[in-house]
Amino acid sequence: MTEREPLVESIGLREIDPNSLEKNPQNPRVVFGEEDLTILRESIKESGILVPLLVYQRKRDGRFVILDGERRWICARQLELKTVPANVIAEPSQISNILTMFNIHNVRTQWEPMPTALKLEVLTRLLKIRNPRSSENLKKLATFTGMSQTGVEHSLRLLSYPKRYQDLMLTVDREERIKADFFIEVYPVLNLIKKSMPEISKKYSRNELTDKLLMKYKSGVISSARQFRQFADIIRSVKRGVPREDVVPQIEAIIREPKITVMEAYIEASKTFYELRQLGFLAREFGDYLSTIDPKALAKNEELFQILNNVRHLVEDLIAKAQSIKKQMR
Repeated sequence: MTEREPLVESIGLREIDPNSLEKNPQNPRVVFGEEDLTILRESIKESGILVPLLVYQRKRDGRFVILDGERRWICARQLELKTVPANVIAEPSQISNILTMFNIHNVRTQWEPMPTALKLEVLTRLLKIRNPRSSENLKKLATFTGMSQTGVEHSLRLLSYPKRYQDLMLTVDREERIKADFFIEVYPVLNLIKKSMPEISKKYSRNELTDKLLMKYKSGVISSARQFRQFADIIRSVKRGVPREDVVPQIEAIIREPKITVMEAYIEASKTFYELRQLGFLAREFGDYLSTIDPKALAKNEELFQILNNVRHLVEDLIAKAQSIKKQMR
């Protein structure tokens, strides 16, 4: 299939018995919120179906299959409507069917990420894409589906998880469903632990790590999936100069201790290091700036003279304390 090939061929508008329609097996949208359905049902009850469904007639048995409008179809059956308006198109190939779904998705309500990922997996198989994570294939999939390359990459991350985790993202009950953001954001953390934290990866399997972090996420100790970005920064801090012996215990504490937050571990492991690094930057800039000041001008500015004198005392006191600690460490 090329980028310019038309996805569907229109046949015409018809009124069709809802009982003659079937849901599309290629539709990634498998989770429908009851609240949204209630609102749509009331709208249809009052005003009818204003936007026709998009359907095709299956050649092998003559049944009509929905390409777009499954929620309207569900509501129509609940309201026991005799017919629904539908635009009928020629039966598409499986690839065209899926791509039509993706193109509809780009101008309608967003699909849940996990169903989208599963359908993207089917598409990569049909298109015979062997390495979908390569930059070239990420761009190709983004072009075909209308998704962003980041969206494609995130979907592929979800496909790397075992089925039991994927099922948690597909649960109909919103209270029980785990947001895909958790799995998307924890993915680089798991990779970093495997790559640079052998002390941790030898103790815990990837699934054990996922389970422990999921428990903290569900309990609210990790209140936002975005906090895993800070978790990743703690791991990366070793390469930036933070002593490994300070970082590893805090990483393990996040994993092992149910109530330790990412922020608490960050403060213990690397906050001081980053503060000292920032102090170094500021001290160098301040020193460079001081070298440009005329002492005669400073002598005439009593207020600034006193401020700098106070800073000098603070610096001397800090250095004296640090030197004392260094002597004790020898």
